[in-house]
Amino acid sequence: RRLVRSAAILALLGTLGGGWRLLAALGRLCPVAVRDFLYDQVARRRHRFAGPAACTRLSPYDLAE
Repeated sequence: RRLVRSAAILALLGTLGGGWRLLAALGRLCPVAVRDFLYDQVARRRHRFAGPAACTRLSPYDLAE
């Protein structure tokens, strides 16, 4: 099964357990269109939250080292 956008995040939170599982359950109560809109808003601003270095992809050469 392929999960995308907010569904993938909720599945990940559900597997973490504890309070994250509760947050995932509450998130599933929200309509998919609203969840995906919020996901897109966070994705657009992710560089502000973690900094650009945390959001860059590694090239295969970097992975080999």
